[in-house]
Amino acid sequence: MARRDPHSYYDDAQPKIASFDLEFRVDFGKKRLAAKVKLSLESEVKGVLHLDSRDLKINNVSLEDGTQLKYKLHPKDPVLGSLFEIEFDSPSKNVVVEYEVPENASALQWLNPSQTKGKSQPFLFSQCQAIHARSLVPLQDSPAVRVTYTASITVPAALTAVMAAGSAGTSEDPVKGEKTHFFKMPQPIPPYLFAFAAGRIAAKEVGPRTRVWAEPEVLDKAAYEFEETENMIREAEALFGPYEWERFDLLVLPPSFPYGGMENPRLTFLTPTLIAGDRSLVAVVVHELAHSWTGNLVTNANAEHFWINEGFTVWAERRILEKLYGSEAAVMSYAQGFSSLRGALDRFGADSPFTCLVTRLEGVSPDDVFSEVPYEKGCLFLRLLEDTVSRPSWDRFIRAYIEKYRFTSIETAELRSFIEKHFPGIMEKVGGDEWLLSPGIPGNCPQVQSQRLEFISNLSAAFKHGTYPSSAEISAMNTSEKLVYLHGLGRPLSREECAWLETNFELKSVSNSEILCEWLTIAASSDYEPAFPKIRAFLSEVGRMKYLRPIYKAMANSERTRALASEIYSATKDSLHQLSANVIGQEIEKYGKG
Repeated sequence: MARRDPHSYYDDAQPKIASFDLEFRVDFGKKRLAAKVKLSLESEVKGVLHLDSRDLKINNVSLEDGTQLKYKLHPKDPVLGSLFEIEFDSPSKNVVVEYEVPENASALQWLNPSQTKGKSQPFLFSQCQAIHARSLVPLQDSPAVRVTYTASITVPAALTAVMAAGSAGTSEDPVKGEKTHFFKMPQPIPPYLFAFAAGRIAAKEVGPRTRVWAEPEVLDKAAYEFEETENMIREAEALFGPYEWERFDLLVLPPSFPYGGMENPRLTFLTPTLIAGDRSLVAVVVHELAHSWTGNLVTNANAEHFWINEGFTVWAERRILEKLYGSEAAVMSYAQGFSSLRGALDRFGADSPFTCLVTRLEGVSPDDVFSEVPYEKGCLFLRLLEDTVSRPSWDRFIRAYIEKYRFTSIETAELRSFIEKHFPGIMEKVGGDEWLLSPGIPGNCPQVQSQRLEFISNLSAAFKHGTYPSSAEISAMNTSEKLVYLHGLGRPLSREECAWLETNFELKSVSNSEILCEWLTIAASSDYEPAFPKIRAFLSEVGRMKYLRPIYKAMANSERTRALASEIYSATKDSLHQLSANVIGQEIEKYGKG
């Protein structure tokens, strides 16, 4: 057995899955999926085929002609799930599996009507990154195995199903009160990009290649917020080449979605916390769009090389932001990112192997070590390369890189060789091994600066000495600058300092989720009781891990906030996505350990 991915039972001595044909019937009453899938292999399998699965109930395994096949589900590994082993008496390129997906599938969140905006219909969505596709489909759940697929999803007629794939029509059964939606994904994707949702949702066109999907109550606001998406696509194409996924649709999910966005091709998933009313948080959309080239076209071969996806994408995101909004927007994004990176180093410890770009994750769930390190440290490494070889040279390299590896999955060694081919000696010159293989932030980390950033940083640093910004200086700050200012404040702060911030930055009424999260983190770490109702309300409404983790972590600082945190978590954990609930549960456990 040859396993190159520590998070998959995929045996590269066996044929790869090339495509699958999938049928789902959604039962909202029992919260389960009845499923049937035909797996088509690149070549004939002889003997045994190893697949990944997690908590699937296998009902039947056969060839296309109905010939029964022997199979075995091995005991469940806490990280990998169960090895699903199928025996073939004669060579075959196809196998059909009938099975059920239970309520506790790690890729799914089932929402009751009360957890939606409309309060009238249930909702269901998937989240397969990093290794959760195996809880929906028995397959080789490794990003090294790219597949095309067709699928159908049958739901109650009052609901709509959408998928990160091209629409292939619908059919309706009025007797059963059901509607079946058909889809086709012609481009080969890694399994973690398989995604779908079903609920009371509607669509609005915002551009020739983009429509926004959301609950009707949210749709108009979402369409306004993301109205500039087509311009983003054009600017990205000017940098990285043609957009190869035909459409870039957006789905705004209910608040329990655990991420800011998920780059599922053709249908990016987004958190509703991006709807600020002033388009100030659309950088997340830019990030997910950038993935259309860096991550979706060129993919890390396994989670140990996750920085290839995210480091390149953060770098690309900031290049697009610069084209759209000017160099100052990119500079402020770098400043916020560096602050987030320092937070990740504090969480793991600067010497932790999980702060390396290339990690060793045998026996470790990717979810447990998810952090800003591959994003921000990876981006800074690429920025260092760009600065060293010059922007025009680096831009030519990026085009060549995307063209060379499009629709493939690679490891760091292959990427390194490609960089060296274009720029001989560059890796030694910039200390590439230290960046890739050593923990922490190397000493030659690029410093991205501007006069405005220096002014905001100095203004923030002066706060601890009792020098506060004037009302005019605060009014002149945009959202990114306010975030940089708040990020730079020490904590905990005194009650008087918190009160001054709350009043002068109008934080009682702020609706921007990024600023609100940063303020509540400050207030929580400072045991600032006047903000406790806002903390309770925010943590009860939002499921995004980026916001939950820092606030819950800050609440460890005092006995009162620890008690408040435990109370809120107990009341909300059942409505959180499994990923968020696990992350916050781990933070709560730390309270008792000091």
